[in-house]
Amino acid sequence: GYLIGLYREAKPGTTILTEESEIIWLYSTNRSILQTLLSDVRDLQTSKDHWVQYFRGETAKDVSYWYLIAKEPPRSPSTLVLDGEVLADIVSDIKEYLDPSTGHFYKRIGKPHRRGFLLHGPPGTGKSSLCAVLAGMFYMNIYTLSLNSSNLTESGLVKIFRDLPDHTMIVLEDIDRAWASVEQSKTDIPSGTGSQARTGISLSALLNVLDGNGAKEKRVLFMTTNHRENLDSALTRPGRIDQTFYLGYATATMIRELFTLFYEPLGVDKDEIVGLAGRFASEVPSEIFTAAAIQNFLLKHKDAPEIAVSS
Repeated sequence: GYLIGLYREAKPGTTILTEESEIIWLYSTNRSILQTLLSDVRDLQTSKDHWVQYFRGETAKDVSYWYLIAKEPPRSPSTLVLDGEVLADIVSDIKEYLDPSTGHFYKRIGKPHRRGFLLHGPPGTGKSSLCAVLAGMFYMNIYTLSLNSSNLTESGLVKIFRDLPDHTMIVLEDIDRAWASVEQSKTDIPSGTGSQARTGISLSALLNVLDGNGAKEKRVLFMTTNHRENLDSALTRPGRIDQTFYLGYATATMIRELFTLFYEPLGVDKDEIVGLAGRFASEVPSEIFTAAAIQNFLLKHKDAPEIAVSS
């Protein structure tokens, strides 16, 4: 037999991540017992409460912290309409990254266990929606940070990254608005060393929290931007950004899929919906409107697919 003890302590703190701590004691020579227990608890909690929690980084009175802004059920991948194999490619990449054997491989070759993606394209093309779908699929919570906050300091940046839990998705929104490219600004400052964000945070400070010595591992990073050409090359070099995906305006195929997504659940004959979707796609110019703009139009006629086509 063996004896297990549990000690729980409430701890005052400035972030929700430090409100409570738990200590488990195991009196046994078999460590696998504790590992099995922790795995069972994690799996039970995941299946019991599989909601995606959204946190946002904030700074107030010189204190930086993550605060919970929403808790939502996971978004179904079937509600996301993208061009080509973008979703499938990212899902395959993250699956491989999260595989335990990948973590062992990274450790063996001395590579930090992190993964980074850049999503770029016009506003309204699904960058935030893609992150939401992926978080639900991989049982992750989303931690979003805007570097345009006037209150965020470099020490605060270090603190909130240090407070991140494992198995987390970090989203750096509109990264192009924080720094212009070194080439574009035509300065003589070496890339990644002294460029200043409009918030007063240096680019080198961000690079350090992303992949400097002691930087957080076991996380997936997404940077989003509307203007990839404005990014400093130091931000997107291999190792920081592993894959880059463009999310563009709605193609004819996407327009048909969006129409079908809206009206198929109405109970209308499937062949009729397919025909209406084709007509709608022929009326809407391809690669002119974003998916968000098309969805906004369809919402005005959410119960009347024929009117949506004729309008």
